[in-house]
Amino acid sequence: MSTVNKAIAELIIANNGYYLDDPRVVKIVTYNNQFNNELSYAILYERDDQMKYENSPACSNVRTIFPAQNYGVILARNFLNNHLNWSHQDAENHCIKYYYALGLTAELYQSILKKVISNVK
Repeated sequence: MSTVNKAIAELIIANNGYYLDDPRVVKIVTYNNQFNNELSYAILYERDDQMKYENSPACSNVRTIFPAQNYGVILARNFLNNHLNWSHQDAENHCIKYYYALGLTAELYQSILKKVISNVK
């Protein structure tokens, strides 16, 4: 599942999510893979499931090492585009998962939640 090596991950971080002509990377995670427990690096674009690696049984010790600037806004937009029919409680539960998985600050979490709740039924 690893998508990049450490050198590429560091280059993307140094360029605030940009690499060559690729779309902007919004998240980079490290994890231990199930095959040899080696540290692996993965990148996620805005269109990707942002919890892909956290939810995978093939990945353990998943840790976010890079969120792009305005990442909270990107998460909120991604969430809204995919879950417009969710209730307020579903929205809040989903945001809490992001909060813990990404290590977001309380302020950023509240900002995301406010944007999401204002756009769901």
